[in-house]
Amino acid sequence: MTLPRGSWLSFTLAVGLTTASATANAQSAPEPAYHPPAVSDPMLAPPPAPAQQIKSWEDALVLLRAHSPDYIASFESVKRAEAQSRIALAAILPVLSGQGSYIHQFVTETIALGPPPAPAFVTPPPFAVVAKYE
Repeated sequence: MTLPRGSWLSFTLAVGLTTASATANAQSAPEPAYHPPAVSDPMLAPPPAPAQQIKSWEDALVLLRAHSPDYIASFESVKRAEAQSRIALAAILPVLSGQGSYIHQFVTETIALGPPPAPAFVTPPPFAVVAKYE
């Protein structure tokens, strides 16, 4: 389609005005309001609020450490490895042992050899050193 030069301008204005008026009519027309039907299904009700809400990253880590079986198992594995390293170290450390004993006899008896000016013996003798050979 070939239009004369002056007609081209009038054609462009006509198309622009038609498009603008169609857009204005489309925008000014109110859209029908959509009202969904009333549904009373208990399964569609919003869920209740959770019993515990996590407010920080530290709360999340505490919850994870307390309730995660994988975390607990790996933590116990680390503790077991630390204990095994202490056991291995104990094998190369020097060993010091000692033993002692002390005997005290509470039962003592005095034996007189005659009248009171006579000497007396105390059994067992006090501060007696007993040599024991094995």
